[in-house]
Amino acid sequence: MIAPRPDVAFDGPKDTGTLTLEVYPSLRSPYTAISFDRAVKLARDTGVNLSVRPVLPMVMRGVPATREKGMYIFMDTAREAREAGVPYGNFYDPIGDPVRRCYSLYPWAVEQGRSTELLSSFLSHAFARGVNTNNDRGLRKVVEAAGLSWDEAQTHLGNPGWEDMPEQNRLAMYEAGLWGVPSFRLLDENGEQLLALWGQDRLWLFAREIQRQLDKR
Repeated sequence: MIAPRPDVAFDGPKDTGTLTLEVYPSLRSPYTAISFDRAVKLARDTGVNLSVRPVLPMVMRGVPATREKGMYIFMDTAREAREAGVPYGNFYDPIGDPVRRCYSLYPWAVEQGRSTELLSSFLSHAFARGVNTNNDRGLRKVVEAAGLSWDEAQTHLGNPGWEDMPEQNRLAMYEAGLWGVPSFRLLDENGEQLLALWGQDRLWLFAREIQRQLDKR
C-alpha cells in the first residue's frame, strides 16, 4: 500500500456526550455496509452521541448510475472491506422493496430502542450473508437478529408515514455540503458543525478530530 490508512481505534478519555457523530447511511450502499458498524463503534468507544440519519439509495431517488459504475463500486468495496478486515461480498442486492420494507419498520424500531441494530442487521444480511431481504423469510432473519419480534414487526411492515424521514435527512446532508453515502458530521454541544466528510475511508479523521476536541478541554 502506498499510503497506509491511519487506524480508527480510540483509547483516550471519553467524551461525556457533548459531541455528536451524525451518520448518513443508505441500505443499498456497499460502502455503508462495510462502515456502519465501525461508525457505531467509534461513537461508543469515544463516548460521543450517535445520531443515525438514514437516506434513500440514490437510484431510488432517480439519480442515474451506469452498470460500469455499479460494478466498480462493488469491486472497490471488496478491496476496502479486505483492508478493513470486515465481512463483505456474499450479497443479494436489496434495491427497491427491501429498502422500503425495512424503512417502514424503522420508526417502530426507534421506539423499541433497536433502530441502529435493525440497520446493522439489514446491511449485514444483504451484503455479507447473501440473504434475500425481498421476502418475509429474509426480512424475518434481519428483524430477529436485531433483537426485535417478527410477530410485532408484521403489524408495522409496509405502513406509510416513514417517507419524510429519509428525505429530510437527505436535505440535511446536502445542506452540509455532503452529496453521497456514507457521510458523517461531527457536531459540538451547540449543534455547530466541527467536521463533515463523505466516505467510509474518512472515519479515522473523525477519531482524530474527536481526540483534538477532547485535548482542548
